[in-house]
Amino acid sequence: MPRSDSVAALHGPTPQRKAFYLYPVPTSEKLTGFKIMLIGAYLWRTALDGTTRPSAVFSNWAYTANHQLLISFGGDVWSPFNARHLNFEVAYSRFPAPFYGVGPRTAQSAEELFTPRTLALEFTAQQEIRPHTFVQLGLHLLHTSIVDQVPGGLLIGGTIAGSTGYTMVAPEIGLVFDSRDQLFSPQRGAFIEGHVRLNLPPLGGSTGFQLFLLDARVYRTVRPGSVLALQAAFEGASGTVPFEELPQLGGSGVRAYVYGRWRDRAALRGQAEWRQHVAWRFGAVAFVGAGVIGSGIGALGSVPLRTTYGAGFRFKLSTKENANFSMDYARGQEGASALSFGFTEAF
Repeated sequence: MPRSDSVAALHGPTPQRKAFYLYPVPTSEKLTGFKIMLIGAYLWRTALDGTTRPSAVFSNWAYTANHQLLISFGGDVWSPFNARHLNFEVAYSRFPAPFYGVGPRTAQSAEELFTPRTLALEFTAQQEIRPHTFVQLGLHLLHTSIVDQVPGGLLIGGTIAGSTGYTMVAPEIGLVFDSRDQLFSPQRGAFIEGHVRLNLPPLGGSTGFQLFLLDARVYRTVRPGSVLALQAAFEGASGTVPFEELPQLGGSGVRAYVYGRWRDRAALRGQAEWRQHVAWRFGAVAFVGAGVIGSGIGALGSVPLRTTYGAGFRFKLSTKENANFSMDYARGQEGASALSFGFTEAF
């Protein structure tokens, strides 16, 4: 639709593209046993101008054989021509997690389980200040209590920040450049975000600490149906940081390892992924990644490099919005491996 037509449409009734998705995902994991996830989303566009991104409200539910629970509800709203963007989420979780200690050389054998019981409310707002460039303001409210700790474990003694629970009241300020052609599975463009998040005891935060992020992603269509995606990210922290908020290696950033496998005050990671359309709605990916983590920026050159590689399957749930169901299998060092499922790309 030409821009002039879309502007005129904003002053009268505008037909909106709408879609509703509801998917159950049964899985089984070591920490949870059998787990059932129910993911629902409602998508719409505020204007059919060919530029405005889809807005969405979504809800995620998960329940396991061990009576663990996750409930979240949120939204992602874009104004016409993407001039403003609002993202929000409220969530409650009671899920087990592993802790191996703090540092770049923690052993697999040091694993101990704990359960964070967390209630969180987060929102960020963006305002475009020049084409594809946004100033970002946010607020993150979170309260976590730590339960089901291992008797005699590292978290019992109270010597590790956040091991008895913590509260976050953290304003955020940042700058974002976003020229991606699509939100869910970009084929070209770039995304760069830098932000600082400050936990403030005068407003109710349990300790004073700061979190820093610089995340850069690039997407290139090499040939029709083939996309190369690249990401590099740095995370840093200062102050009295709860162990749950420390930069970490694992999860979607270094996919062969469980989230939180390594934690410390500075982490640098990168990954590359080849995304290939195969036939009809089916696709495949192949990826490699690596990362380092240490007590500070200066320590990153003398710590072990953690690597991962793997492949995945994609099924396109929405041809309009290019949203995929994903299944990835990753391998890493010392026999590490992971099978993950999702409804968004890793990056």
